[in-house]
Amino acid sequence: MSLFRALANNKLTTFFSATHRPYRIVILIATAALIAWSANHAVQSLKHEQTLGYIINQYGENMTALATEQLANSVQNSDAISSQAIAHRIALKAGIASVLVYDNANQILAQSIHSAKHENPVSDIEYTAPILSSENIIGSVTIVINASSLIKNERSHIEAFVISGLLLCILFCFIKDYIQSKNNLGRTPKNHTSKNMPTEPNHILNEEHSAPTPKRHNNIIYLTITIHNIDTLYRQLNGELRQQQMQLLEKNIQHAISLYHGKKLIIDNNKILLVFNEYGQENVVNAIHSAQLLIALHQKCSKSMITMSGLIQESNSGEIVNKTLGNVRSLLKDQSPYSTHIETAMLEKHQLSQRLLYKENKTEKFSTEITGLKEHYQQLLDNQLTQLLQEST
Repeated sequence: MSLFRALANNKLTTFFSATHRPYRIVILIATAALIAWSANHAVQSLKHEQTLGYIINQYGENMTALATEQLANSVQNSDAISSQAIAHRIALKAGIASVLVYDNANQILAQSIHSAKHENPVSDIEYTAPILSSENIIGSVTIVINASSLIKNERSHIEAFVISGLLLCILFCFIKDYIQSKNNLGRTPKNHTSKNMPTEPNHILNEEHSAPTPKRHNNIIYLTITIHNIDTLYRQLNGELRQQQMQLLEKNIQHAISLYHGKKLIIDNNKILLVFNEYGQENVVNAIHSAQLLIALHQKCSKSMITMSGLIQESNSGEIVNKTLGNVRSLLKDQSPYSTHIETAMLEKHQLSQRLLYKENKTEKFSTEITGLKEHYQQLLDNQLTQLLQEST
């Protein structure tokens, strides 16, 4: 009897007792869903930040190496004007806050500083490398990368809606419980037992309360674009024509990522990394369409001299860094111009055979070449391509 009385007096037992409205279960479901989502979101955000941090570090090191290469001749000749022009051009690249060029006496020979990119100096990362001529140090260059200007962590509107919905659901249930308790106290006599109190039909509960919003999985899809003839363009074109080609490339990239909700991160001098992480399962489709559109724009535009290919990969836990910096370099090196490849495992996982035309790679099984889209999807892409090509003429 003592055990029974202890359980009867326990608040948790009372909370689940039959005399209470069953909608209290909804409170527990909503709370559990909120806690689970918050924990998952925290873990995924941490892993994603680590991945992007590694990529930014590679970007900074590559930009510094590129700068030492381009500045070697002007620093050796103590040409401040040429050094200033090169430093300014490098500083225009994404995320670069400042470029400082030093001569052999450690005196500033040239500098270019963007104050707009120094809004959050806490996130500044400094990279320094020596400038060599015949293995002799003739100067150095320091590049400051502002991580906050390169990557902005934006909260998803759908995720904010999920949190708001769960909190409102919990608040609504507590308010209803409080009002119902007050009403019961006003209507029920003191000697009225819980056995005589009428219970409400289940359909009232179903009408008043809905199930909590399901948790949204946010896969991260990466599209690596390799420009095959970047060295040829730098050797054979003058500065004005090279600038025109780079402007055309930038314009077409903006078309692709704005239409299909991507973000751009430059990894190397001839590689561009596009990230798709805003729309859950649609990220895969957006990356495919973005790749096909971007490559077709350069293949069919008469003004373009750039040849490129793409590789689409997936990451849920940050392993993309190893693939991008390791396997991707050798994989993309052997790709034919104007081709798009995708991780073979993604075809079955996302049921892409209903949407894509593709052929297996005979030399390696990691990736599969996309040869086109099924008729309906290809027609939509062709319409976009026609419109963009007409606008560029």
